[in-house]
Amino acid sequence: MSQSNWQESFLEFLKARPTLPGEAAHELVALKGRVKASEINQLQIRPKISAVAVVFERVYSDEYRIVLIKRKEYAGVHSAQISFPGGRRDGDESLIQTSLRELYEEVGIAVDEKQLLTPLTELYIPPSNFLMYPFAYKCDTAVKCYPDPNEVADVVYLPLERLAQEPCFELHSVDVRGFNLRVPAIELSGHIIWGATAMVLAEIHMLIKSFIRNFEKM
Repeated sequence: MSQSNWQESFLEFLKARPTLPGEAAHELVALKGRVKASEINQLQIRPKISAVAVVFERVYSDEYRIVLIKRKEYAGVHSAQISFPGGRRDGDESLIQTSLRELYEEVGIAVDEKQLLTPLTELYIPPSNFLMYPFAYKCDTAVKCYPDPNEVADVVYLPLERLAQEPCFELHSVDVRGFNLRVPAIELSGHIIWGATAMVLAEIHMLIKSFIRNFEKM
């Protein structure tokens, strides 16, 4: 399998809506004992609903990268963390509409619903009580970002190739509500990507592994 063609083919694979590895992928990087999305009804948790946009942006002929943001420092549990553009659902809008609106508001990227590749598996974020729904989109050309200075400190790009590597996630030290923990994460240009963002990336990582195994048999 050559570098020149697998990424484009992988995104076509996503567009065909493959079976998702779901929470099995999340468990690769989740903190031990973390509440799963599948458990919240049983635990009678009433979460807030949010959606995020996972944008695969073409940067070269057949190479893509994922658009991430570093949140500004603020008095909240997700201060200065690396995340996907996204946020809370507004009124009766659909989850897809939420992801697209937040993407535009936070980084100025206008994506059409027709660019949707696939929904990814929802996950629960205990510290902020959000049930987060990720949606993957494809941009065929590089896009200019206009980050909202009130919410976004920086835009960070993760090459899709990075998620095909092994090991993809390694242990790094992070501060979790005043405690220093070693968590599975991705180090990218001095940034540590962990938590909910890493859980979504872990699902993409597992999908890539599945795709590559099948691709190499062709």
